[in-house]
Formats: sequence, structure tokens, C-alpha cells
Amino acid sequence: MLDPKSRNDRICVGATIAAVYYVEQQPHYASCRVTASRPFELECADEYAANLGPDQRLMLVNECAGGFSRAVATIVSVRRVEGAYRIVTEPPQWELLDKRSYPRHEKRIPVKVRTVVERAGLAELREIGGVTENVGLGGAWIRSDGEVPKGNLVEVRLELGAGNVVRVLGATVRCESPYGFAVQFLDYIGTARHHLHNYLEAA
Repeated sequence: MLDPKSRNDRICVGATIAAVYYVEQQPHYASCRVTASRPFELECADEYAANLGPDQRLMLVNECAGGFSRAVATIVSVRRVEGAYRIVTEPPQWELLDKRSYPRHEKRIPVKVRTVVERAGLAELREIGGVTENVGLGGAWIRSDGEVPKGNLVEVRLELGAGNVVRVLGATVRCESPYGFAVQFLDYIGTARHHLHNYLEAA
């Protein structure tokens, strides 16, 4: 849950933050550099940024000492500059994610986790399987043989049964190889929050 008292507007020019955006309902993750604060401007080298335009939604994620802060900003303009894209947004209002606000349920749910892993300077998409040991609307502990580094953005697909699969975007906040890792949920795709809430209430 977001704590409205924990707003953080002090993202410095030159800082690297993560941006999440959707192209044809598929989430894309990109590492961006803050190039200006007023107006707020990002530089993004991701090729899919070519699909972005005014009035689209952009979720920004910044890792800070207290965990992760998040902002949802509306794009004002996008232009191509020297092999990258400069994205100007409305002023983002940063809020610290409070991972303790939701109770966890000891529920084993099969999951598939997709993330981008860098190897030898190259980024590759990786998918691993696992099962939750506990889960809530704020996050989950996932037992898996696969390892995901702390701080990675991930897409978690939870298989709730009867063909009901929900997708959640999150970030890994702890990794204990070979036991598993903790994911803090950042954003729900489509009606995922509604379905997960009902599932946990019934459980």
C-alpha cells in the first residue's frame, strides 16, 4: 500500500530509475536516466519507447533506503534524440510503498516469474517457476530453485486455479538462494487485484 505521508520528490538529475509501460497490454521495463526535473524528463534507450505518446501512463520505480518508491505519471511528449528517447511527463508525485500494510496468507500458489537478467553485458528475458509460501496484496515469498537478484523488476503470474491466472508487476526485495525470494507488488495488470483479493478472502 502507498503511504501518502512518505512523498519523495527529491529524485536528482542524473539518477537512474526504472520505468514500466504497456505496449499492446504487455508490460515493458526500461532503465532510464533523469535528464531534467522541471519539466520532469527521462532518457530511455528501450526500442519499445517508440510506441509511447502523449497522455499515456508511465509507472516510475525508484529503489531507496526505505525500500521502493513509486510514481504514476502521464506522458506529455516523446522525441528521439541520438539513439534514445526523451520522455517528458507531468510532475511525478513519489510515494513510498509500505509493504507491511497487507496481511500475508500461508497459501501455496503455483507461479511463473519473468524478469530481465543481464549476462556479459547483454539483457535476456528469463522465466522461472515456483510456488508461494505466503502471499498478500502487497507481495509474496516465492520458493524457487531459480535465482532473481535483489532489486529486479519482475512479472509474477499466479495460477489461482480453474484457469484463472493473474499478472502482477513487482520488484524483488530479498533473495535467499537456493530457497527463494521475496517480491513486493508494485502494479496489477487488468483485473488482477480484484481476482487476487477475492481468492485470498475465500481462502
